[in-house]
Amino acid sequence: LEFGHVSRMFGMMRDAAGRSVDLPGGLRFEVDYDRARIVRAGASDSPMPSMEGVSFRVEVPGHTIGGGWKVATRFVGNDAGLGDGERDGLRLSERFDADAIGDSPLARTRRAGDTFQPLGMEREKKLKDFMIDARIPRRRRDGTPLVESGGRVAWVVGWRMADWAKITPETRRVLEMRFEKLSGG
Repeated sequence: LEFGHVSRMFGMMRDAAGRSVDLPGGLRFEVDYDRARIVRAGASDSPMPSMEGVSFRVEVPGHTIGGGWKVATRFVGNDAGLGDGERDGLRLSERFDADAIGDSPLARTRRAGDTFQPLGMEREKKLKDFMIDARIPRRRRDGTPLVESGGRVAWVVGWRMADWAKITPETRRVLEMRFEKLSGG
């Protein structure tokens, strides 16, 4: 490690998040929103397996395996508690209005031009802007699972569901969806 490397690392900590530089010895320096760190090049600290480039239909109700995940879905009562759906600060379980989601949601990753209507918002926004505002690290954005229904993003897995898929007093059926990382995934 030379002075030039150290100088560049300090400079990166003053700049915007999402930057990285390769260092000698197979290491990489990364700057996120809330931390800077040195990791082995190619290593991932994500609690979620990357689904980059993967898409699959989710069985409703049932279990589906894909992209390093097991996705379990079931119908529950409107008053059922969700239980512990968090892992490493990420929400990996969610409940939806089953009629809004439909019977064949798709699990996939983001695509150019995707939009999303986060819970509590009246309008859609660019998914890219949502991910930036939610402080999803740049290196995780392309691999973050999404649940799509009818061509619309219903859930950014780990972060937030769409307002149009929420449970309301008029909801007749509630669908619970749970993403679980496969061992070795």
